[in-house]
Amino acid sequence: MLHDNNQILLVEYRQPFLSKDKIDREKFYEDCSRIFKIITKQQINELWDLTLQATEQKHGTMLVISENAKSEAKRLGKQSFAIKPLKLTPKIINQITSIDGSVMLDIDSTCHAIGVILDGLATEKGDSSRGSSYNSAIRYYENFNTQFSMAIVIISEDGMIDIIPKLRPRIKHSEITNRLYELEKLNLLEKVERKKYYSIINWFENNEFYLSDNECLKINELRKEIEKKEAEPANMWIVRKDLVSNSEMNDSYYK
Repeated sequence: MLHDNNQILLVEYRQPFLSKDKIDREKFYEDCSRIFKIITKQQINELWDLTLQATEQKHGTMLVISENAKSEAKRLGKQSFAIKPLKLTPKIINQITSIDGSVMLDIDSTCHAIGVILDGLATEKGDSSRGSSYNSAIRYYENFNTQFSMAIVIISEDGMIDIIPKLRPRIKHSEITNRLYELEKLNLLEKVERKKYYSIINWFENNEFYLSDNECLKINELRKEIEKKEAEPANMWIVRKDLVSNSEMNDSYYK
C-alpha cells in the first residue's frame, strides 16, 4: 500500500507489516550523541532527516559526518570537488549524493566537499565480501578516528545501510555487579544450583566486551571454584574459556 510513492503497509505471506525506517532512528540518535560530545538534539534531527532522505539514493552513496569536515575537505581537495559551504536540506540531498564519491559534512549539516575519495591504509577490519565503498570507509575511519570524531553512513546499491563506527549498545553497570554478586552467593553453597549458575555465566560470556580486567579475573576465579563442585557428582560438564577484557571498552558503554 503506497501513498505519494511512500510505502505505508507491506503484506508478505498474508502477514501485514507497517512501514519502518531503513535505519534505526533510536540507535542513530544515541550513536550521534556518543560520537559527538557537543552535538545538540536539533543538529541530530537535521542529520537524521538528511540521512533518511539519502537512503533513497538508488546507486548508493556515503555521508561522512565529521567535526573536522572543513579541514578534511581542504586536505582531500585534489580528490574531491570543493564547494562553498552549503547547508544541506532533504530537498537537495539527492542531487548532492547523485555524484560518485562521498559527501563531507559537519554536525551542522553544512557540506564542505562532494565526490570525495577517502584515503587510508589497509586494515584487518575490512570485509572482502563488501564493496569498495564500504572498505574505503573502514580504512578512512580506522586511520583518522583517533584524530577527530566522525560517523560515516554507507548506503550500498544493494540496499544495505551501515553506520561506522558500529557502536555496541550501552548497558547499566549494575547488570554486571548484580550478577557478580549472585555468582559469589552461588559459590558459597555446597551444591551447585546449575540452572541459575548457567544463566549467569552464559550472560557473562555473551557480554564479555563490557567486563573490566578485575571483573574478568573475579568471574574466572569464581567459575573455576564452582566447576570443582559441579564436576564431582556430574558425568559431564561444559568446558569454558577464561573471560578476557576488551581494549576498546570504556565507560561510554555504560548508561
